[in-house]
Amino acid sequence: MAVIFRPIWKYTILEVIVPRQTTVQQVSELTEIFQRMLYLRPHMLAVLPENMAAMKAHLDKERGKGKASAMNFNLFYNIGIVLTQEPQAVTMGEFSYALNVPLSTATRIADWMVEHGYVQRQRDPGDRRVVRICLTDTGQELYRTINHFIHERVEGLLSKFTPRERDDLITLMRKLMDAMDTREHKGNEGANE
Repeated sequence: MAVIFRPIWKYTILEVIVPRQTTVQQVSELTEIFQRMLYLRPHMLAVLPENMAAMKAHLDKERGKGKASAMNFNLFYNIGIVLTQEPQAVTMGEFSYALNVPLSTATRIADWMVEHGYVQRQRDPGDRRVVRICLTDTGQELYRTINHFIHERVEGLLSKFTPRERDDLITLMRKLMDAMDTREHKGNEGANE
């Protein structure tokens, strides 16, 4: 048996006495947490405000007709995020890239949303060949309602944590999201279809 010498000044006492969990164990535990999050996700939408419930029912009905197979409630919220983060209307290429879908899929999504009054198309004043999209007043109102609902749900969940735990959770979740967001490494593939 080989003896490993560690310079004690480099480690805390706990690190020297109690070895760190194995990566395999950490991966298993985090996988279990993700599985539980996915399982519990529907509970976040358990009691929807009236206008959100109506919109969800409308999306479900349209999906049942085969018209909007790519459209769902979560996708609408993601679209709202994309279209409200930019100071001006986005191009279809930017929309495609932000949703991480091919341009043809982004176009079908935009067509459906225009048809149902959530999004409008605009010509780019600098280049008439470029089409931009933005939320309509109806789309903005619905996005704000969804965002407010999510804010209230998160506030309720965070009330179970101490201030220090909330700060730690926010720091770790940001770090996790940064690690998951690989688009910056892949390039602008979605907009090139």
